[in-house]
Amino acid sequence: MFNHILVVCAGNICRSPVAEKILQQSLPNKNVFSAGLVTEKSRLSGHGVYPPMAQAARDKGIILNEHKAQQLTQRLCDWSDLILVMEHNQIEQIANVYTQTRNKTFLLGQWAAGSISDPYGGDKQVCLQCSSRIEHACQAWVARLS
Repeated sequence: MFNHILVVCAGNICRSPVAEKILQQSLPNKNVFSAGLVTEKSRLSGHGVYPPMAQAARDKGIILNEHKAQQLTQRLCDWSDLILVMEHNQIEQIANVYTQTRNKTFLLGQWAAGSISDPYGGDKQVCLQCSSRIEHACQAWVARLS
């Protein structure tokens, strides 16, 4: 049913790349990508993962060296069967621009962690805590999507 999964956060340099990689590894028969709501506005397109988050992820065995941030687009929304966001307000933000997404956009932490705050600007410890919440949330989705 959900073969094309899109994970969205603000800039696509912290939370969504981690969730994307976890879901790709856990659901190898699904297509999983990530994007950001303000990637272009923040001039982050093409950037790699925020260094403290990349280090935190690496400590958990998640390698994000090849990630390049991309902006959420109509094409990605059309492609997606399921869109997972980090914060409740992001559901509405996406639906306000891409109206057809309203019934396929859900909170990544819906079954476990609730909203997952942006660790951008935080140190490695903050990013480790965030990545643990993302892992927990992804595990709950994997249990439902497997």
